[in-house]
Amino acid sequence: MTTTPEKTNISFANRSFNGMLGLSDRADRSDQSDTLSGLAGWHRLIGIVLLLVFGLPCWSAPNIPTLPDAATATARLTQALAAGRCYVADLGTGTSGTLVKGSSQVGLPRGMYRLHCPLAMAPLGDLRVSEISITIRAGASTRTLRMIYFPSADEFVDFPLEFAAAGTNATPISVSWAIEGHRAKINRTNTGDLPADPEQGEAVADDNLPEMGEDATIGLADLAKVKYHLAALPLYLESLGPLDATVAVDKIVYKPGEQGTASVTLKNLADTPQRAQLHVELLSGLQERAEVAAQLLDVPAHGERTWSGPFTIGNRYWGAEIRATVQVGEAHANSKSAVFAIAKNMWEVAVVAGTNYTYRFQDRDVAERTIDELRTAGFTALESGFWAPDDFLGFVPDKELYYGGHLCYKNSTSGTKNYLDCAHKYGMRAAVYSLTWGGSGPPVFEQMRLHPDWFTDAEFYADWLENWPMMEREQIPPMAVWPSAGISSGNDAGFLKRHAEQFVASHRQIGWDATRYDVYTDIDPWVISATKRVRAMVAKEEPDYQWGFNTEVSEKVPPAHLDVMLGNGGLLMNEELRNISRGRGSFAAYLKEALYYRDIVWAHNGHLGICYDAPSGVQLQAGGVYATKLDAVYQNILLLAAGGHPFYSSLERSIGQYNLFALRYAEFIWNNSMRPLKNPAVIAVPANTELMAWQTLARKLDLPDGRHRLVVHLINPPARDDAHDPAMSVRPPMRNLPLTITLPEGAKVDGAYTLTAQPVMRQESLPLHQNGPALTLTIPEVRLWTVVVVEYSGKAGVE
Repeated sequence: MTTTPEKTNISFANRSFNGMLGLSDRADRSDQSDTLSGLAGWHRLIGIVLLLVFGLPCWSAPNIPTLPDAATATARLTQALAAGRCYVADLGTGTSGTLVKGSSQVGLPRGMYRLHCPLAMAPLGDLRVSEISITIRAGASTRTLRMIYFPSADEFVDFPLEFAAAGTNATPISVSWAIEGHRAKINRTNTGDLPADPEQGEAVADDNLPEMGEDATIGLADLAKVKYHLAALPLYLESLGPLDATVAVDKIVYKPGEQGTASVTLKNLADTPQRAQLHVELLSGLQERAEVAAQLLDVPAHGERTWSGPFTIGNRYWGAEIRATVQVGEAHANSKSAVFAIAKNMWEVAVVAGTNYTYRFQDRDVAERTIDELRTAGFTALESGFWAPDDFLGFVPDKELYYGGHLCYKNSTSGTKNYLDCAHKYGMRAAVYSLTWGGSGPPVFEQMRLHPDWFTDAEFYADWLENWPMMEREQIPPMAVWPSAGISSGNDAGFLKRHAEQFVASHRQIGWDATRYDVYTDIDPWVISATKRVRAMVAKEEPDYQWGFNTEVSEKVPPAHLDVMLGNGGLLMNEELRNISRGRGSFAAYLKEALYYRDIVWAHNGHLGICYDAPSGVQLQAGGVYATKLDAVYQNILLLAAGGHPFYSSLERSIGQYNLFALRYAEFIWNNSMRPLKNPAVIAVPANTELMAWQTLARKLDLPDGRHRLVVHLINPPARDDAHDPAMSVRPPMRNLPLTITLPEGAKVDGAYTLTAQPVMRQESLPLHQNGPALTLTIPEVRLWTVVVVEYSGKAGVE
């Protein structure tokens, strides 16, 4: 986690400037002045020829300067903007190009560096360029940008890229772009504004293009003359020192009171030994800090040194991080973090991955690598997909390799154990899928033979029992069938007892920590009674075993039924909301339904799971309806802002750090003790401000010792409410947004903060202006989603 701000908020009203990056401003070319002055005329002539024939050319940057620290880097960007010149690429004359290509200073010392790329782009929300991919390269490191990375047209953003310098040769650096692929071609066709095709002749020069200076730059005021453009200010490097640091903790979820282990590995890239001052802290909540370690470490040349030590969770809960700050000499300190969650109930901090096949995990190394990938992506829990031989009465396999009774997925007993063992090592938990209406697979038919009084009917093909052994011998492929056996609710004691025993046995033999029932739609008195009895039998043997349900709920469902399902922190999963990823949909409707479920579930002490299918870019409907990156960003924001726990797909990790953000600030996202405001009017925003359902999203929480909390989610809505907008239209950021909160008489504000997930997870304190009960805050920016947290003390909290 870096302390360097990614964006400099400097706008240029009524201008479009985005483009090709170059070398440096004139003030930083003293070491090249002779060369450039001698070639200035040639540069100008060549530039004019290229401009007429191919549009604006790539500019070479042979010597990108290195700056000593972040403060100097920020000042450099301000100076470059004041100079009023930039390099620009014309995106309308082709489908790809290189904005800048050059290198660092020759003999750049070995170590870690941050490349700063101040870029801007215009127009935004335009089909012609919405599929642009911008690649920043520095040595072996790369970073890819999309159009929606830019907050607004005509605004330069610093996109940093960290990389390691080898020290022997100059580090190659480039910024390139491409508008290619099937969707990009469809978009260009729909605009009727195709770029010139090289096979059909040369591009026609645009007489309105700006005049290029001797250094191949144009004035910022002239950027609007290039209809589609990518612009850049001079690139520069920031030295981060000779050490590369990585921070890790031994679990992604801890239980309260546990002791964790943190480690910091320092890799010395330099040719000489280095002495580093290491400071390790445990951060939680908004203000809590505890020192874990502070010591000097000597790291040999080209070697590594690892510090490892314990830290105590104590009474902390929800989210936390271990932050390590490393400083060498007088160089500025570089910080990295490892984020984790703290909870007793797995659903409280659940980010759930799915798995359907476990036979590949017979190789424990494969299981370990897979779990490590999931943990790195921010998943805290797993759920089986039709894992069991029978999803009602058979959770303890009697074979090593077998097919799941539901959909015939190929599984392994030892592979499943390996998988869950590896997950448990990191504090992750695992839920096994189950049914409520009966069984499927060979075990249920054996039970039907032994206990015909348990069942009412069975549905399966006549040759199903003959085909199953052939499938197990791999003589025929797995069968796409759903054989089933209905249970008799009038004679339920026997099969409910076996049902409960199978959960306990699978927990002890395989490692499952919870059950998630599927299609729990018939919430009639018998279903609730059966659920209550099964849970009681399992709790007697395994009190920490958890429960979840995939069901529809409404206010018509008797509260007593919801208390049985959701009591003791159970989970209710909504599967229908995933449909926005599969066709046309409305973001506002998505949020409205999620909040409807949240309020019902939270009122019964439950947790809300939401199925999430990451938009993949495949065609969703006939007529060219495709999912986009913007879909993923807004679905992630709305899912989390509504208090939902994502199931199955990983949340977006390039435009925002949504998984890490949710874990670190879990108590402001998932704490189901929070309640909606009865009187949202205690919060006032400007009348002309468009924010998504902020009144319904706002929540309050009364804490011990007379402390209170107000959490307000500010979501800048997309320009179009319909999902799958191929132009990916986004509204400009809101800046310096005033927020007035009327607190109870006598309330004393302890602090106000903004939390954001994009572009990196960060927390910032807000200046307080309190006049009696009126608290006025100025929110610096609402780019996409900003969470405002106000903590105060008093006799009563807001209503």
